[in-house]
Amino acid sequence: MKNKEILKVFLNTFDSKATQTNYEIDIKDFSKFLNKKNKNLDNATSFDIEDFKSYLKDKGLADTTRARRISSLKSFYKFLYEIDMKDKNIAKAVKVPKIDTKKEPTYLTMKEVQKMLSVIDGSHAIRDKAIVMLFVSTGLRVSELFNLNEEDIQGNSVFVNGGKGNKSRVVQMNEQTRIAIGEYVSSKKYHSGNALFVSQKNNRLAVTTIQETISKYVDKANLDKDISPHSLRHTNATMLLENGTNLKVIQEILGHSSLVVTQKYLHTNKEAKQEAVSKIKF
Repeated sequence: MKNKEILKVFLNTFDSKATQTNYEIDIKDFSKFLNKKNKNLDNATSFDIEDFKSYLKDKGLADTTRARRISSLKSFYKFLYEIDMKDKNIAKAVKVPKIDTKKEPTYLTMKEVQKMLSVIDGSHAIRDKAIVMLFVSTGLRVSELFNLNEEDIQGNSVFVNGGKGNKSRVVQMNEQTRIAIGEYVSSKKYHSGNALFVSQKNNRLAVTTIQETISKYVDKANLDKDISPHSLRHTNATMLLENGTNLKVIQEILGHSSLVVTQKYLHTNKEAKQEAVSKIKF
């Protein structure tokens, strides 16, 4: 059975569109890695997965991203073994990278966001600027932005279909972001069905490309931070909190099932803490 057919069988075991998207992203990333070694998903070994782990770490991906990639591969190869498509589960002994739960979540300040936007250039500048602004303005997950179609943008509203847990929601974006997206759609030379963000090859813009785009402009802006699309989601939550937005509203914007999850995103920076204690007068 070909790689595409193997992957399709596996993805069809999940009902959630978001779950399917995430698994597809992770496994296709591994497949591209294997192609460079003249191998494929069918003849890969546990050593290839271990090499992939090192490759992801060298790329500077966040602990959570690396952990998810490997967890996806473990689920995938376990499935193939259970349905007798593999003689053994090659990923069984592979350990998932540990996540540093004590690590302070990374986010950008508004000045850093503005600096990042100021260095965006090149043939895809209009598109890339719209992507960064949409992440910061709405707090979308990268898989949600990946799945957006043109018709999902209506005025200042963004209709997010099939989010995490297969839940849909509507989020609002600011006027600047609405204008940026409008300019991008008007300038599009390439169309892939109704996909909002597309590549020069007329395909829906891949998640890996979105991630690489964010990293490229973070480096170009000389921001000494490990920033991913998820960091921009955290940036959105942080800015909303600092602007006095109710926690319940932030929960709805981010699409969290409970406030407990939302609270994990929130923190106070050193300056905010200093300002707070400075108000105590004796």
